Amino acid sequence: MAFSHNNETDSQDNTIVVIKQGADANAVGVQSTRATGSEVGLIVRTIPFEPKTFVAYSPTTTIGNLKSMLSLFNAVGSTVKIKIHEVRIVNVQTTAVTGIVANFEVNRITAHSVGTALTPRPYDTSRTLDVNVTARTGATFTEAAGPITLMRAQWSSDEWGPGNIDTESSDHSVQLTGFGVVSKLPGCGPIVLNAGEGIHVKQVTNSAVGSFDLFIIFTEEPV
Repeated sequence: MAFSHNNETDSQDNTIVVIKQGADANAVGVQSTRATGSEVGLIVRTIPFEPKTFVAYSPTTTIGNLKSMLSLFNAVGSTVKIKIHEVRIVNVQTTAVTGIVANFEVNRITAHSVGTALTPRPYDTSRTLDVNVTARTGATFTEAAGPITLMRAQWSSDEWGPGNIDTESSDHSVQLTGFGVVSKLPGCGPIVLNAGEGIHVKQVTNSAVGSFDLFIIFTEEPV
């Protein structure tokens, strides 16, 4: 791993050597040496590591029976791992429809293909996503074996709008301001996608009435 350093001087005239372990390292630090008479002290301070962060976004997505609304996959042979920090679903149906109770499952997958490819959007535009990480909506998928459902949510697919409080407007306020379908909680690790692993949001009710925006917020880190 390549290291770089540069010397600076702080307000107390201490020489500071900044050591960085690459652009996407797991740790960086600042060390300084202070000379007081014949004594030499060492101060070490840590700099928080900020991983590359992205959002996979599928706008105005019509529901469907067993439809993969939004999927994210880390290909076999990938040298990065993906950490899922939030999955959020928002009802964006505004024209009048007779909706249903839409059932969404967040499931593990082992492959996805075709459908519509989506380009995850970086939080920092100077950073790029590894080519092995892909997002799709309406994909053909293979779900993992064994227990695969990580979370489940139910939302009305009726239209919502301003006016009297009803089920849809109540749902909508929770979807926009509350916790996501998946949210990384303090003290808990995130969902991790190693090479050959993925997740998707699948709608399992037999209906095509309703439209939702879907978001997966995730970070990319070296293995």
